[in-house]
Amino acid sequence: MFSAMTLPHTAYLASLAPAIAAGIVHAWHAYQTRTGRWLLPTMVAAELTWTGYLSVRYPTFLPWLV
Repeated sequence: MFSAMTLPHTAYLASLAPAIAAGIVHAWHAYQTRTGRWLLPTMVAAELTWTGYLSVRYPTFLPWLV
C-alpha cells in the first residue's frame, strides 16, 4: 500500500526507518572503499531529485523544503 498513498502515515514511515538506516550505513561503508565511492553521491543525488519532484507535484505539503 505504499504506492497508493497520497499522504504517508507515520506508522508506515516508521516501518521503513530500519531499512533506510541500513541502506545509509551500507552506503557509508561502501563510500569508504575505493570501489564503492560512487554509491553515496548517487544516493544523495537521487534523493534530491525525488524531493524536487515531490515538491513540484505537491507544493502545499512541507513548503519549508523549498
